[in-house]
Amino acid sequence: MQAEVNYTSIGIAIIGWLVASYFNNRAFKRNDISRQKDKICQQIESLFDKVLDKLSSRDTKELELDNFLASSVSLIEMQLSHLSQRIGKKLLCDEKLSSLRSTPLDLLSKKCDYKNELHEMKYSVLEEIEGNYTKWFFDSYLKKIKSIFTSKRNTPHTDPDSLP
Repeated sequence: MQAEVNYTSIGIAIIGWLVASYFNNRAFKRNDISRQKDKICQQIESLFDKVLDKLSSRDTKELELDNFLASSVSLIEMQLSHLSQRIGKKLLCDEKLSSLRSTPLDLLSKKCDYKNELHEMKYSVLEEIEGNYTKWFFDSYLKKIKSIFTSKRNTPHTDPDSLP
């Protein structure tokens, strides 16, 4: 007794597995990127909390604050750069990164209302990161959908090279 093999069902099953694998890998990548972005945001919040503590301390010296900012912001900058390479979009502009290094030092020497300025700066930085991430997230979906619907298939009747 010979078993008949239905090649159509095997082909459909293989295509189904490939499609499921593609969507699984894509979801995994998006989740990983989201997790990295959230980690960076937590580091930025922690940076601002520590800067606030250092500025409220009366014995903080400019060199000590500068060393702390240089190391912390460099680490954040490196992680943002790595994430930007993965997604092809900058999440934080260079001006905001440089202000993360310089503004707390300026506030140390000014002796002004640094708490409000730091809070505004923190929320501005976090808002820019979240906004750029959201834009990337939805733009990548829209590009995929747009490419599906706008792709032109050349048929023998529409291909200009095949016309007599």
